[in-house]
Amino acid sequence: MQQKNSERASVTFLQVVIPETVQVCFAALREAMESASSQDAGKEMLHLGSEEGALDRSSHLTRAGGQSPPLRRSSTGGGKYDISDDDDEESSTAHIRQKPRLNLSSLALLLADAEPCLQNIANEDVIVLLGKTGVGKSTLIHALAGRQLRRERYSIEGGSNGDKMEKDVFVADDPIEDFAIGHESKSKTKCIKHFVRHSETMGKSVVYLDSSGFEDTTGVEVDIATSLSFAKVAQSCRRLRFIVLINCASFFDNRGGGIRSLVKLVRSFVDNFEQHRLAFSFLFTHTNMLPEANGMPLDDVKEKLRGHLRHIEKGTEQKDVQAILKWMVGCLKKSHPFVDVFHPEESDIVALRRGFEKFAPEADGDEVLYPAIGLAEGESPANVICCGLTAEAISIMVIELEHLRLKLDGMLKGNRFNELAEVARTLAYLHQHMLDIDVVRDGFAKAAVVIEGHRAALKNESYDLIAQGSEGRDAFGTENARRTMHRLAALDAFVRLEIGGNARSAGEAQEAVQFLFGRLKGLVEQLQVHFICAAGQPPISDALISLEKLNSWASADDAFVPVAEAGTTVIQNHIESCVQAVLSASDVNAKIR
Repeated sequence: MQQKNSERASVTFLQVVIPETVQVCFAALREAMESASSQDAGKEMLHLGSEEGALDRSSHLTRAGGQSPPLRRSSTGGGKYDISDDDDEESSTAHIRQKPRLNLSSLALLLADAEPCLQNIANEDVIVLLGKTGVGKSTLIHALAGRQLRRERYSIEGGSNGDKMEKDVFVADDPIEDFAIGHESKSKTKCIKHFVRHSETMGKSVVYLDSSGFEDTTGVEVDIATSLSFAKVAQSCRRLRFIVLINCASFFDNRGGGIRSLVKLVRSFVDNFEQHRLAFSFLFTHTNMLPEANGMPLDDVKEKLRGHLRHIEKGTEQKDVQAILKWMVGCLKKSHPFVDVFHPEESDIVALRRGFEKFAPEADGDEVLYPAIGLAEGESPANVICCGLTAEAISIMVIELEHLRLKLDGMLKGNRFNELAEVARTLAYLHQHMLDIDVVRDGFAKAAVVIEGHRAALKNESYDLIAQGSEGRDAFGTENARRTMHRLAALDAFVRLEIGGNARSAGEAQEAVQFLFGRLKGLVEQLQVHFICAAGQPPISDALISLEKLNSWASADDAFVPVAEAGTTVIQNHIESCVQAVLSASDVNAKIR
């Protein structure tokens, strides 16, 4: 009776303790795995860069490759904004650059950072500011927002000897959050930012978008993220205009080649610039770079600009670029609002706003003019804008995604889950924000296959080890128990990955741990049955093998100690009952004698 009570107590003990122990063990698994992974994290730095090669970074801001769908004809403007004058020419300057490294992790974060801005432009009228780094986009935003701008001296490092140089800059006393005005060649803006202004002209809000400059100094990732963000802007907004800011220093860059290159790039933003040119405002900044214009009234400065543009237009051979330059010259001559000058202290900001915030059709005799993309019937910005990845950028993406897949495979084999989580997040972000790009979709699918393969292998190995450690006569040992725990911890890590098989793998490790405890509980119950049954008992060696397996699990992890103690209690009770039986038999024999 005492033996049965003891055995019943062992079963009750297991029923109460094991469910709680599963949770304790599972938490310990995660902690152990993260600790081991963090120790290995520094052994191999994650490098997602591509090999060096040639790539024009500004090309990432051009069309994605295919032709835009045909559009209904909208008026380009004749009479009201007509410019009339003649002439012709250009050849754009090809810049050979070393191909910068493409850091996919940085690209993914830039796309994610732009998401809040994109959510605020849905079905809104949007004005996008374009221009090179340092041209004054953030300064213009502050001026349009009504912030007071003041001039001050700014010191920068200059020359190889580290001498200080000073220059005049403009600062805002009450700066707009996220629109820092930079004073050096490195861009302060990394991803698109939005500023909402209530337009007196329209009686509603207009969203201004600032972005990193063309050929930004912080890397090709910024250019690609900006291009993709612009494409999403076109898909989401209601109507769209552009302000193209041009530093007057560009007149002296390669005999006007800088101006030509910028115009060529802007022209590529739409499938038919002639048709949509009224949606673009060109704004010249840094007029102090024109020595003969210093101290002049702005109207005289505009006349000087017209002369410089006319000179560049005359020397331009490429007909479509020449046509845009000719139109810009005509706008300056006739004071049309599509070409103007911005000076933080002297410009008429109210007049500039009126020129920028043109989101309504304008009558011009019998003709209707459309100064914004999306105004004409049946037209949407998404069908007009040609921002996307170039063939060069896509080829780099293919290489980097394959490199990332191989890194992912190596990390999985090495169980470096701290690094693996970052790679998985990168792939998930790219998939989320570049879903319409085939190479990203394919790269994501290949990575998911890699993860699923490792997940399935870990699961199968875990269950095979659990079977070895809970049944049969084969030796198991502490090392095998530790190996099982390690595999279960690795399986648990898959739950936290943000790519591939998550729905199926979620909870699999916990189920496996619960299954393991269930098998060990069954092992203890087998021991009880083993000693309760009088007939057909297996040899005592089987019971000792079972106890050895239980002790191996206990040696591997303290969470299994209660199970091993329960098994030991069963055997101890059996031994005590056997001893008691022998002693009782001896007493009986002695009395008989």
